[in-house]
Amino acid sequence: MNRPAVLIGGMSGLALIVPLVAIQLVVGAVADDVPDALVAVLFVGIVGAFALAGSLAGRRAPDSPAKHGALAALLALVAWIPLRLLIAAVGDGDRALEGIGGAAGFALVMGTLGGLWSARRTRST
Repeated sequence: MNRPAVLIGGMSGLALIVPLVAIQLVVGAVADDVPDALVAVLFVGIVGAFALAGSLAGRRAPDSPAKHGALAALLALVAWIPLRLLIAAVGDGDRALEGIGGAAGFALVMGTLGGLWSARRTRST
């Protein structure tokens, strides 16, 4: 396993997830309810962050891009969980890990696809 590839991909994904979650928290604190359109945009952004994590890891590990992509996206998610627990301790603690199973599924699928996509692009150029 290429650990630096997984670490670079995972931390890059986390670097995109944190500001997206911060936007949702700020809007939720200011408004009574977060608009559905914003939730949809943030969801696409987070799923895209998982794909980017996978793509960056897959590009650095062309021998097994799908595995490295999935691990990088999962690392981004796992690194986000302590931050989410900290946010929950300060604010909405009753929803601390709501939807974590679905997020893990999205992370694995999008990380795998991102890794495969980057490997395919690397081979074709």
